[in-house]
Amino acid sequence: MRVATLAMALCVGSSLGAQGSNFALTLSSPTIGEDTTGVMSASLESDSAPIAAFAFALCFDSSQLEFMSLEVDPLGFMAGAGGYDYSAVVMDSTGVGVAVIVDFELVTLLLPGVEHDVAHIRFHALADAGTIVDVTVCDNAVFSPSDTPVNLLVLTEANVEMTLTNVPLGQVSIEAGVTFLRGDFNRNGLIELIDAIQLLTWGFLNGSPPGCLELVDYQRDGSVSVTLEAILLLSYLFLQGDPPAGPFPDCELVTTGMDCDSGSSNCP
Repeated sequence: MRVATLAMALCVGSSLGAQGSNFALTLSSPTIGEDTTGVMSASLESDSAPIAAFAFALCFDSSQLEFMSLEVDPLGFMAGAGGYDYSAVVMDSTGVGVAVIVDFELVTLLLPGVEHDVAHIRFHALADAGTIVDVTVCDNAVFSPSDTPVNLLVLTEANVEMTLTNVPLGQVSIEAGVTFLRGDFNRNGLIELIDAIQLLTWGFLNGSPPGCLELVDYQRDGSVSVTLEAILLLSYLFLQGDPPAGPFPDCELVTTGMDCDSGSSNCP
């Protein structure tokens, strides 16, 4: 495969050969709290040929959603191979585009018959609760300051362009509540020893309180006992105890009355 040709195709979206294999691009439809952040995932699946490269652009109403970041290979599929060999993200207030070459050497590719989680897109909700915002795949999208259009394109290892077989549409539902990770007392997006220490410091040494009681309700039973919550957290960290009740290990929306507001979110 000629890398220069492939890289150019990712930029301009040109067709490189007869269409033979098919692919599906799927966008998740997350629910996030108003004025908090949440993640939409994008996945690719080929029916017969390994995926060697891909590009796509997403558009949305910027008055309702604010783009925060896009992470490629979020589950670390390519971690053992050192990550994707090339990736580029372009964005402005109206959308975001991404282009990826999986492996220049064609050794580790996205195998057919498997739905690969290729990107996570983080949004901040600007609209009111009850709003549903469409996130669509847009062709020939140009995002400033780049003047290069980004098209939907998936290529096989033989430089052949695949054919899309579905209509990708993601929808972000904005609801009242808080998007957070349970057990993360210090709200840094991780569950670790410092969370137990700060929980005990709050309970017994007049330390800073959590931004949300629901956040430290380890079993999600509607009550908070500092000693019990700390024991359960330490047991999980060091004795293979049960993990926190959801949302865990990923941030999710929780509608609750336990002193939570949008400022209590601990999701990055």
